[in-house]
Amino acid sequence: MSLDHYYRQLDPSLPDLGWLRLLPRQPDAVSARAIAAGTDVVALGALAGAARAFWATAGAIPIAAFTGAASVALGWSEVGAVLWAGGAAASLATIEARRRGRQWQALAEARIADLTQTTR
Repeated sequence: MSLDHYYRQLDPSLPDLGWLRLLPRQPDAVSARAIAAGTDVVALGALAGAARAFWATAGAIPIAAFTGAASVALGWSEVGAVLWAGGAAASLATIEARRRGRQWQALAEARIADLTQTTR
């Protein structure tokens, strides 16, 4: 079983990251409050792991780079330019997915730290 919905099986009150989309959802105040109210450390850990694993279109980056370079080497400069542009778009989408994923991960990790904090 993958982590994408595992955390919601453990704790259905946790928000959905947005797995049916190319990019994760942008965390909002409602989602942050739902995570802050979570008490299941395992579910929160699975949420953090799922957020960390969100790489969106990362696979398209090397594919576009190599096929673009090969196209240019074969003299197909127009095809190469289109592939390089696709690789640039995939790169930007991956950067944004990681940025949003890190926000979700930070929310979950902050709650885990709060729940596991011991008083001295």
